[in-house]
Amino acid sequence: MHSVFENFRNHLQKKLSAENSAVIDHLSPNLVSPFILRLPKKVLSDAQNIVTDLHTLYHSPVYRDLVQPSLPFQISQVQQTPSILSSLDVHINSAGDLKIIEINTNASSYLVNAENYEVRGISTFPKAKESLRKIFSETFKEHLKPGQLFLILDQTPEKQNLYAEFLLFKDFIQKEFSVECAIGDPQDLHLSTAGTLLWEGREVSGIYNRYTDFYFAHSDVLMKAFAQGKTLISPNPLGYGLLADKKRFFDLTSDFFEKHPLPYLQNALLEAKKFSTFPSQDELWKNRARYFFKPPNSFGGKAVYRGKSISRTVFQRIYDGDGGGDYIAQELVPAPECQVEHQGVAHEFKYDLRFYFFEGEIQLAAARFYQGQLTNLKTPLGGLTPIEFNK
Repeated sequence: MHSVFENFRNHLQKKLSAENSAVIDHLSPNLVSPFILRLPKKVLSDAQNIVTDLHTLYHSPVYRDLVQPSLPFQISQVQQTPSILSSLDVHINSAGDLKIIEINTNASSYLVNAENYEVRGISTFPKAKESLRKIFSETFKEHLKPGQLFLILDQTPEKQNLYAEFLLFKDFIQKEFSVECAIGDPQDLHLSTAGTLLWEGREVSGIYNRYTDFYFAHSDVLMKAFAQGKTLISPNPLGYGLLADKKRFFDLTSDFFEKHPLPYLQNALLEAKKFSTFPSQDELWKNRARYFFKPPNSFGGKAVYRGKSISRTVFQRIYDGDGGGDYIAQELVPAPECQVEHQGVAHEFKYDLRFYFFEGEIQLAAARFYQGQLTNLKTPLGGLTPIEFNK
């Protein structure tokens, strides 16, 4: 356990009540790294340009009409609430260009990263918490007032790896908005006759949603509430369907960009194909080293395989048994690497970058240091890493 993590954990202990001390005690020592990643300022400006294009795309009527047939709801008949805490996850390729690995509309670790910057005295994003307050205030408006009940939502939240962050959000929301905030499970929600969500018999004014059933396919109650709009939910299926669903890779063709230019976004997109579009299984297998294999609604690296390392048995299973027609072969751009030193010992890490954004503006960014095939928070001395951008 390194001193940076000890300081970080002690910082969180002071912020949260004594009843939550056990949660903080059990944080993984690999959650935050002791290093700082230094990058050219151009990386931040390039990311902002991509985010600006994503914002334009999100609000484009032409794009919404294009996507509509593949969505399980009518765009015009659901809440138009923006997605809070979306993220752009990227690698930097050998030419120095940003390439999109994933877009998330319910990205985790914003407050963990903000606290990490604060406790280490790194001033890259000095207004991260002020921005967070503004994000919640603008998104929920009349749904974050004293006397109301606000909910942070996820399936079995106490068992989630970052339950500690839910506690940080609960504390932040209660202090900033003087509302009662609780952490709940979707299975405990009910819909009132007036169309408002109920939790433990009480009306819920708004929900910060971390539930990864992105289209609410397994929660009829949430889907109805999403459509009726009495309880505001963010992030919600609209944002996911327009930006984060990996099937959008197939909509954003060169023909689309020719008619609706978004040059920064177009340059950042990786080639992505459905398994079913390859001439044969053998053709895909022969070229597997060029790709990552991802299910369309994956998150957090779940059921994701690097083509170079996948066994023939696993490949056969996902091709035949796990909906090979929907599985995605995404062009592989290896994670960049950096060398750092800790206590006189050199270490080499891979890293990816996460830029949190809201309504077209980046609010915070952080790196994740790791070793191995896929991004993880398990590598000793790895984890969430602050960034400083050089002039």
